[in-house]
This record gives sequence, C-alpha cells and structure tokens, in this order.
Amino acid sequence: MKLKFLIPFISIIVLYNCGSTDKGQNCADTFFAHIINEKYDSALYLMENMSPTDSISLANIKTFGNNPNLGKLIAVEKSFGFSTNINNGVSTVKLPYKLQYEKSLLSREVTIVNKGRGYKIRLIE
Repeated sequence: MKLKFLIPFISIIVLYNCGSTDKGQNCADTFFAHIINEKYDSALYLMENMSPTDSISLANIKTFGNNPNLGKLIAVEKSFGFSTNINNGVSTVKLPYKLQYEKSLLSREVTIVNKGRGYKIRLIE
C-alpha cells in the first residue's frame, strides 16, 4: 500500500531534477557560447560571483576564453552524467564538460546554482 503512494512521489522528484538539469545545462551552454564568441561581458552576467563592471573579473574571463598556455577555447561538449541537489531552497546542478582549446582538451565540472533568481555558474573546476 505504501509503495502505491511512494512511486508518484519519486516520479515528481525525478521530473523536477531533470528540469533543473536542463535549465542548468542551458545556462552553461550559453556561457560557453559567449566565451567562444568573445562576448565576455555577456558571459560575466551568467557567473554567480563576478561583476560585469569589475575589470579583474573581465580579465579572468578573457583568460579563461583565450588561455596563454592552451590557446583559444574553440569547442565545448557536455559529457555524460549529472548531479543535482536542493538545500534550503538553493538548487545546485553539477555537469561534466569537455573543453577543446587550440592546444589541449580538458575535462571540467561546472557547478550551477539557482537561489531563486535564475541559474548562475558558481564554479568551473
């Protein structure tokens, strides 16, 4: 009897997490598209702790897109897998990506959060 009530509850949680993942991926994909197209100001608006008016933030994002050692970021591909978490109303999505620079291919995990004001990238590690 309890199983009959548990299955719809689990289904709702799974569907909600898939929606969070899709929205988080859309944020990351848009961010990387801005970086590849050298629209660094637009990319900064998608970062959680970087101000578009801060010259240091702008310099950091430009270096991410055109690294002195790796070259220019030329392609990005979402890898397989994801992780989601909701804690105190904050949705956190972690997505793996492959970043193709001119001289190297890197694997990175992108952490995206939503504190109720839209999805923002917190960390790329």
